[in-house]
Amino acid sequence: MSITDATSVSDRREIHLTRAPEGYDALALVQLLRDQTLPDRPATLVHVARDDRRLDALEKTLSFFAPKTRIVSLPAW
Repeated sequence: MSITDATSVSDRREIHLTRAPEGYDALALVQLLRDQTLPDRPATLVHVARDDRRLDALEKTLSFFAPKTRIVSLPAW
């Protein structure tokens, strides 16, 4: 697994998480979400799943680890 941290010109933080094992990706995303959330501003994360099966599994796992998190899912083209 690899995490790359970069800062854009607008001072928003970009973190690239790559090669996370299946199942660990949701836990890593929840931790990143908790690390990025501020009291006055909730964090926003974008995750691109490899396929619909991984997307479905990720949504279920995220709901388990962070039940209050709002998940917006966009289906494959």
